[in-house]
Amino acid sequence: MKEIKIDDLIEKFGTNWDQAGKNIVIDGPALKIIKKAKIPTLVLNGKKLIQLERAINNQIFNGTIIKI
Repeated sequence: MKEIKIDDLIEKFGTNWDQAGKNIVIDGPALKIIKKAKIPTLVLNGKKLIQLERAINNQIFNGTIIKI
């Protein structure tokens, strides 16, 4: 499990909508909403349901936690 701060993501990618098709997991406007609303956010591979189950059950999972 990795962690990254929301402010680090915003610094790197910004909060504007640049263009469709950019290869980032979460776009700028979503980062802005996550920060403003203080939404707990996890990024994981949705094809591996065991990882989703682990995240839901507050267990160690293979993915990233976005810290507010």
